[in-house]
Amino acid sequence: MKAKILSFILCLAVLAGTFALVFRFPDEAFSPPKTQEIPVTEPENKTGEGAEVAASSLNFVNETGHDAEDLLKELAYGESKQYENALADLVLRLDKSADYLKDEALDYYGATYYAKIADLFEDVLNTPFTDSENFGSRVSKLLTELSNARPDDQARTGTDVEYGYCPKFDTEPSGTTALAMLAIFRQQYQKSTGSVLLTFGGNALIGDTLLGAEEENSFKKQQEKSKYPYPFHKVSSILGTDSSSFINLAVPLTENIGGVDSAGAIKGVPAYASLLRKSSIEAVSISDPRILGFGSEGKQDTEKALKDAAVNFSDEGTICYQDTALGKVAYLTYHLIDEIQADANGAFVEAPKQDIAAAKAAGAKFVVVHFNWLTAEKNAWDPCMAQVLSTRAAVDNGANLVIGSHPDSIQAVEKYKDVAIIYSPGNLYKQGANATAFIFQQAFTLNEAGEAVPGTMLFIPVKADEAQGGAPTLALDSVSAQAFKNEVTSVSKTVKFGVGKKAAFTIEELGIISISK
Repeated sequence: MKAKILSFILCLAVLAGTFALVFRFPDEAFSPPKTQEIPVTEPENKTGEGAEVAASSLNFVNETGHDAEDLLKELAYGESKQYENALADLVLRLDKSADYLKDEALDYYGATYYAKIADLFEDVLNTPFTDSENFGSRVSKLLTELSNARPDDQARTGTDVEYGYCPKFDTEPSGTTALAMLAIFRQQYQKSTGSVLLTFGGNALIGDTLLGAEEENSFKKQQEKSKYPYPFHKVSSILGTDSSSFINLAVPLTENIGGVDSAGAIKGVPAYASLLRKSSIEAVSISDPRILGFGSEGKQDTEKALKDAAVNFSDEGTICYQDTALGKVAYLTYHLIDEIQADANGAFVEAPKQDIAAAKAAGAKFVVVHFNWLTAEKNAWDPCMAQVLSTRAAVDNGANLVIGSHPDSIQAVEKYKDVAIIYSPGNLYKQGANATAFIFQQAFTLNEAGEAVPGTMLFIPVKADEAQGGAPTLALDSVSAQAFKNEVTSVSKTVKFGVGKKAAFTIEELGIISISK
């Protein structure tokens, strides 16, 4: 009897040992010691097949870390427009990397970091951003957690990092990580709401003065040495993820300089048209007086360059159509020289009226009217009477959105009959310029009758990157956001000609993104 009991006890002991070997408790077994030093167990000196497996796994970890950095940069600079599959694959690889570092007892803190990155990116993948406020608060938290989670390289090993590369993410509010999240946000928004996003920037002077093309910081030099399509790479997270982008091309694209005063004239070359297309700028206005100053040959060269690069353009008498998922967008452009001329012939009312009707008859679901205001140069921030009359007449005649350009500074924004009027967003790009500008984005859906319904708006302040010759960069940080709110509301409060009296945007409607550090 005693022998049987002893045998039973021995069997239980064996079973208990087997259970301990099979069912591991990794969290307890792998918890870090409560000391200041962080030990890292080196891999065994394996030979043959075992050595190949270990090296392959470490390479997998290192490649995953570098690929995580690269994917965010690609999203930030518009090189990767479909994020879902790439991000889902990255999350799986991050989890596998964390498991390997943990199971092999190589690097507890590296494993924890990889697991944290996977959790953060999985949340972005599975819980879409809903609006600018939700985006700002969540990205602020994400940047903080990424920064805090990354272990100190020296502390991990005591010497050099050898057992798992820990990726370094840009955690500044306007850095590549935030820009990548913005690209994801705009794609998620269109998908979840069934809307199209139309994006607008101000003046783009993509060229040099005739005497300055060889200067070290010139547009030509910056463009030649840039890895990405200069100068719009830092705003590609917006331009590359919308349904259509439209700007005012403020210089000719020509080799012609005949009869032009070279002292201050600015021009680009035909090859620069491809920079627009590579930057996901699908359509431009070519009604700017800087283009007209190069004569008919300069204008023709510009049109040819744009056609060759598959960039659509609108001009006086030329309606530009752009396809979107919900139908055609029609861009109409008019060059308003001064209010006396406009008041005398009524062209600023009659021509848009006829063209809006023609665009809708041609099947356009969304009609955008663009005015190039030479007259506005004298009025700084205040829209003059010609601007107010022409924009509101365009809305009265069926425009779904009205955009102005030419002034270097921003002007008032207002809402008239539920239609946004943006008098001037300033200079999107002008070499050496550092005045405040902004990019405007509006969402649209269609109702049951197939008519355009305006949705949310986004106003994103833009600053010039002096280190890159004035290339525009999105200013997403909370300080810039507050300063921009103050400026755009200040210039929109005027009651001159009724602007701002009853129709100004509220702060909430401006949809300004604010990311705290």
